[in-house]
Amino acid sequence: GSTPYAPSVHGTGAADVWATGGDLVFHRDAQGWSRFADEGWRALARPVPAAGSTIELSRVRAAAPDTVWVAASNNILRWDGQSWTAFNFDDPDYPHQQQTRGYDYRDIWVDGANDVWVVGHSDFVGSTMDFGRAHHFDGASWTHKAIGLGPVDAIWRAGDVFWLANPTVDV
Repeated sequence: GSTPYAPSVHGTGAADVWATGGDLVFHRDAQGWSRFADEGWRALARPVPAAGSTIELSRVRAAAPDTVWVAASNNILRWDGQSWTAFNFDDPDYPHQQQTRGYDYRDIWVDGANDVWVVGHSDFVGSTMDFGRAHHFDGASWTHKAIGLGPVDAIWRAGDVFWLANPTVDV
């Protein structure tokens, strides 16, 4: 795989820990660490639109031993204990047509297997006013919300409040 530029580790306990780096997924169970055998996400994920770019797995979050979420460049991946699902919200003609939008994903917050927040950045072709985005999965569908100019690099919940890291906003 590629060189890990942003390794991430998360788990539900000592016998269920997940790690990503570059384009690789690892899992630790009671027997120890191993490269995760099911790489079915590779066939599902839409490639990064830029020529020569590879998908980088930037964040992993486990909701349960059989529910894992991964931020993967312009895809959100979900392992349900049996198979992978890939979510990609880029417009079909992005980035080759004006007024189309593409997304990248940087961090994940999991409140439950069916209550997941993913944050990142959007790119609207033809505009320099690109917004950070928060995407929420409620178990059935996704909602999307603009979050100020520039990327949202991190998300953290404290009680009922979400904290977002947006390095381009001067406070």
